Amino acid sequence: MEAFSITDKLIIKAAARPRELKSIINRSPDLHAFPRMLAIKKAFKPGVPTIEAGAADGWFSFELAPYFNTPIKALAYTDAEYEAMRRNIKVLGLKGIVHAGKDDAQTLSSISNSSLGQVLLVDVLEHVEDDSAAIQAVGRVLKKGGRFVISVPTPYYPYWFGERFDRIIGHQRHFTKEDLTAKLEANGFEIVDYFYYTTVGASKLMKIWYRDLRVWPKEYEAQAGGPKLGMLSSLILPFLAALSIMLDSYDKELKGHSSLCLTAIKTRS
Repeated sequence: MEAFSITDKLIIKAAARPRELKSIINRSPDLHAFPRMLAIKKAFKPGVPTIEAGAADGWFSFELAPYFNTPIKALAYTDAEYEAMRRNIKVLGLKGIVHAGKDDAQTLSSISNSSLGQVLLVDVLEHVEDDSAAIQAVGRVLKKGGRFVISVPTPYYPYWFGERFDRIIGHQRHFTKEDLTAKLEANGFEIVDYFYYTTVGASKLMKIWYRDLRVWPKEYEAQAGGPKLGMLSSLILPFLAALSIMLDSYDKELKGHSSLCLTAIKTRS
């Protein structure tokens, strides 16, 4: 699978150490992670000091850092996520290229002022209590001219994924390009690129997976009414992921898309 090509190779390599491999936090079946990863790969700039804030247990950084040969500091929010990330880095052999940290995306208190060339917030701004504080924190840690790469859900997300799922996973808001542009420009950023993704065609698959079948990540299975499809979900996930990618495209207009990817640069010192 093109989206997580490096990560899959790392997992296969780690299979030679089954006892260690068993200890890592495995990716839950998460269909939307595949088109989301490809969108971030399109926006990522290699070769600049980068952090991913709100990185949970690190799977996006595990793919991006070796794929682009660019070290990333991945910041978890909770102690449990941080410990899981450290264990994953060890088992997957990513020491020296993915660095685990713990911080709040709304403060980034562990990061020095004007020290970074790139910050990633991959589906984070919709979760935090104060999205403006998170944007201001990114503005503080980026160098002038530094890149801010953001993925967020659009107002169509609750329809395709289900309002219940949208609420349970903690979405507090949804964004259009205009919404996000206003917040970023007010904090000294200039928009340099954006595109909507997870098209209507791809979103229909998301609707079947998340809203109709309720195949949710493991941490939300209880709210879904227990595990759905069992092992079958793991078997069919790669095929649905490939199909969702085939159906996806990157568009400048919001026509039922579930997601928005936007890149801004810091214009003020």
